[in-house]
Order: sequence, then structure tokens, then C-alpha cells
Amino acid sequence: MQMIQSLADLEMLKILYKLPTDYTKVIEQHLMKRYEVEGKGKNVLGFRLPDEACIYHMIKEDDEHVLLQHINNFQYVKVKNIGDENYFEIKVVVDGEVNIYLFLEGTLDGWTEQWLSN
Repeated sequence: MQMIQSLADLEMLKILYKLPTDYTKVIEQHLMKRYEVEGKGKNVLGFRLPDEACIYHMIKEDDEHVLLQHINNFQYVKVKNIGDENYFEIKVVVDGEVNIYLFLEGTLDGWTEQWLSN
């Protein structure tokens, strides 16, 4: 699982994982929405989300245990389409802190993704 707190983190994610451009744009949009609310005049390049309220890109099936630990804190689960691919977007709120988990379809095991879709 990759934690995304800044534009630099997003750029590193793009380099390391060769993700679809449309998908990384979705992550950037989430980051920019948070910047608009929390940036308070900071330079966008210096803006960083706090550790307890981040955006996460799920990388592999092993990451699902982290997500499922917060099952009672799910605010929503959405399956969205970008280009030729589907991705999952899950909003989790713990102690008032918002975390967004994102992953491309096929990242987690089929049963878990089917369950999340329903």
C-alpha cells in the first residue's frame, strides 16, 4: 500500500507503478480537493496531508487486511470507470479523520472485490 500525502508522493507513485494516467489524475483530484480545504495559503508543492488523514493506493492483495480492519468505518464504497478500467474508491472516517483508499480492479482477490461491489 502506498500512502499519498503530497504531489511528490504522487509523482513517485507514477514512476514506481506505471499506473494509467486517468487513474493517477483521480488521485491528484482528491489531493487537490484536500489542498483547497486544508492548504490555507501554503504553496501547493509544500502541502502535505497529515499521517492520520491520507490517500492510499492499494498495490496488492495483501493490502486488503489493512482496509478490512476499518470495515465499520466505511462511509462509502464506489466502483468507478476510467477509460478501459474500473477502480474502487473507499472513504473511511476514523476519529473524524478522512482517509481515501483507491485501487484498480483486480488488485484484491475476486471475492473481496465482488463483496465490495455489492
